[in-house]
Amino acid sequence: MKRILIGCEILKNELIEIIEKDRLEMDAVWLDEDLHNHPEKLKVELQTKIDELDGYDEVILSYGLCGNALLGITATHCDLIYPLVEDCICGVMCGCETLSEMRKDSIFTSKAWLSTRNPFAEEYRRTVEKYGEDTAKMIFDMMYAHYNNVVYMQTEPEVDPQWKKAAEDMAEKLELKLRYIPASFDLYERLLSVNEGSDIRRLKKGDTIGFDDFNTKG
Repeated sequence: MKRILIGCEILKNELIEIIEKDRLEMDAVWLDEDLHNHPEKLKVELQTKIDELDGYDEVILSYGLCGNALLGITATHCDLIYPLVEDCICGVMCGCETLSEMRKDSIFTSKAWLSTRNPFAEEYRRTVEKYGEDTAKMIFDMMYAHYNNVVYMQTEPEVDPQWKKAAEDMAEKLELKLRYIPASFDLYERLLSVNEGSDIRRLKKGDTIGFDDFNTKG
């Protein structure tokens, strides 16, 4: 069985760890994390990459619905395997019963987010350089006015001091409460092992993902 993973760079380190730990045999390609901000571009990139990957028996996608980016995706050369989640936040917190409520007033981060790149820190730094500290704080206070929490999705047993500090800095700058919520990569481990179930779906070769096919969970 020849498999390849199309994954988001933001989960790259964790997905590689799973592949190596479970001794899974598969190739992998990684798409830029910034595509999440542009679902239509993400859709085009995904379909283009899928169309290019002839010669494989299965293509595994780490992506959930991701702003409807998966809707309309076609399994060109072989079956596609993908998780039935809204996005990667749901992917690592699929066992959290209060996730829907938290998403109304929370900013989410994690080791995966912070170790790949810290978009909040970069954006804050650029804003300070352009407008100064006081104006930058006012801009961010307005941008995040309806948020109450920074949620650190804790997928590791103990939070490394550097990620803890990064999360604390984010909460401090935004004057929000920092919460550590248990999370895991169990879903992605089952996905990479193609352990199909109610939250992992197979799209047959030649079929296209539609609204009825993508019944998201979490």
